[in-house]
Amino acid sequence: MKAAPIPANEMQRLHALHRLDLLDTDPEPAFDDLTMLAAQICEAPIALVSLVDAERQWFKSRCGLQATETSRDVSMCAHAFTEQDGLLVVTDTLLDDRFADSPLVVGEPHIRFYGGVVLWSPDRLPLGALCVIDHRPRAVDASQQQALRALARQAEAQIHLRLRVRELRETSLALEHQKSQLIRQHDALEARCEKLSVEARVDALTGVGSRRDADDRLNEEFRVARTLNLPLSVALIDIDHFKQVNDTFGHPRGDEVLREVARRLASALRSADYLARFG
Repeated sequence: MKAAPIPANEMQRLHALHRLDLLDTDPEPAFDDLTMLAAQICEAPIALVSLVDAERQWFKSRCGLQATETSRDVSMCAHAFTEQDGLLVVTDTLLDDRFADSPLVVGEPHIRFYGGVVLWSPDRLPLGALCVIDHRPRAVDASQQQALRALARQAEAQIHLRLRVRELRETSLALEHQKSQLIRQHDALEARCEKLSVEARVDALTGVGSRRDADDRLNEEFRVARTLNLPLSVALIDIDHFKQVNDTFGHPRGDEVLREVARRLASALRSADYLARFG
């Protein structure tokens, strides 16, 4: 038997086939109903939905045949890929040089007639075929060919639906991933904003309130005091001769002095009191 030629777009075709997640899956009524109707309409003992993989053809649905797959080398459905209109009809396999010595012709299941319609992916890549098979030479009339094409379109619709379900699942997973990333980014941004807010309110050197925070606190305290007619006390404390400390011992020692002054003042405050580094 002459093996069917490998399509020029074989890699894309196999990628489209594998994305379906149909290979080696359980039987499904949506496909089995179509092979049953194809066998009845074409009065054929065997009807198949075949998918042509890299090394084999596997039957998603089979009516009248026990085998679940064959080698791709003996696949008649693969030959259908070369037909311009996607329909391959072989009235007598023994009279066709492509199939006369096929093990499926000279041996089980003794194929003498084959009629198949290519099943296409959404982007017109051949995936397999809906076919009918008989043990005797014969033909299919125009109405049977038309019905076979119609059933093939329904098989394609099921295949396209399967692909659409996978795409929706992938889109959903991608959206969930993006949502998780956005949540992490939002949390990180909130943490950064909180950190910046703390940095804006707290003097980095001494740990007491910053000048900016002091301005806001003073404005609020003055507003409350005026509204409630309450007294308000503000003390501005300077460190005498602090410049001499920096000039004599250096700024790092001056920083130590500022921190110690702040610590001592903070230790003397009441819970309602407020301390800030003003300048």
